[in-house]
Amino acid sequence: MDVINNFISENKDILSILITLLVGFIAWICKELIETPMRQSRETFFKVTEKRIGILSELYNYINIIALFPQETNIKEELQKIILSDKLAYVDEKIIVNIIEIAFKEVTNEGLVLDTRKELRETIDKCAEIIRKENQYFLKHDTTNTYKRVIAYFIQLIKAISFIVFILIAIFYLIKSIVFLSVVWIIFCCIFIFAVMLILEKYII
Repeated sequence: MDVINNFISENKDILSILITLLVGFIAWICKELIETPMRQSRETFFKVTEKRIGILSELYNYINIIALFPQETNIKEELQKIILSDKLAYVDEKIIVNIIEIAFKEVTNEGLVLDTRKELRETIDKCAEIIRKENQYFLKHDTTNTYKRVIAYFIQLIKAISFIVFILIAIFYLIKSIVFLSVVWIIFCCIFIFAVMLILEKYII
């Protein structure tokens, strides 16, 4: 223990640099472990959802035209082309069955057309709602309101500082054996500050 204390007292600058590098490295690893899979999942989600909304909107437009002009055969032919393509992989089975019946039957079932149009509209709205929720965090922290933007940045800064302080205390405790109660008190303060920032982020911004 005396050797460690002597080393710390004689090499404070080197120790500070080493601790800073270690904290930075740990923070980078944590960031990559959390952000990489989330970013990849988010990108995949948006690609699939974008394609799904595109084909659903296309089907919705065709069904709208058929609802207005039930005898229009050209639109049914366009629907048949879509059915024979791979686009319906992004559509629910029930809607696919309805689309097939509408596209290939000579006599248009107007009730089925209206029901299918309603289901398509509801599905499009659900997809749009999911995207809206996914973008909620970005919209919250990229607000055009200067006051809210400053608060949002301040909250993110405090959260980051609290996390870094927590890591520093843990490392320092392992190296120098600080009094246990002092460590617990400081850690509790960091957790409390972090919780307050979450509450402010949720109810003020």
